[in-house]
Amino acid sequence: MAAVDQPGGGKALPIVGGTLATMLALALGLVQPWEGYSAKPYRDVIGKMTVCHGHTGLVEQRTYTTQECQKLLESDLGTAWQTVQRCIDVPMTDYQAAALTSFAFNVGPGGAGVKDGLCTLRNGSQPRIRQYANQGRWDLACAQLSLWVNAGGKPYRGLQRRRAAERAMCEGRAA
Repeated sequence: MAAVDQPGGGKALPIVGGTLATMLALALGLVQPWEGYSAKPYRDVIGKMTVCHGHTGLVEQRTYTTQECQKLLESDLGTAWQTVQRCIDVPMTDYQAAALTSFAFNVGPGGAGVKDGLCTLRNGSQPRIRQYANQGRWDLACAQLSLWVNAGGKPYRGLQRRRAAERAMCEGRAA
């Protein structure tokens, strides 16, 4: 099993029992249904400009083509996978990797003084999901997904359902 190149020249640990292509296909199956699709920009539940399949980077006020949306989705999934590689330093199954990639796609890496995410909390500490995963305590890491159901300080049913699907995937159950 070969290690995967990681940004900055390091090597990420391999996906155990799977491949990068399998993991990305699983992650795509988690992301697309929850992000939905809109070729025209809109404001999400926290007021962030969004387009296509949940893309929140530079969003122009115009209609996007299907091909543009597909490229943004692939790029955003790649960025989410890079976040997982940067923050999780133990081997993981393709299911665990897919669940965390979907989660990182949705919440991002986080940042001290900025926002909570997979890698860092707003208070500068590491979230428990990252701590447990890096300890190889996957039962606890996967369970943490169920706690990340708020947007803008309010719980959302859609996030509860998405996290349930991510948790099921993380635990190796059908999503």
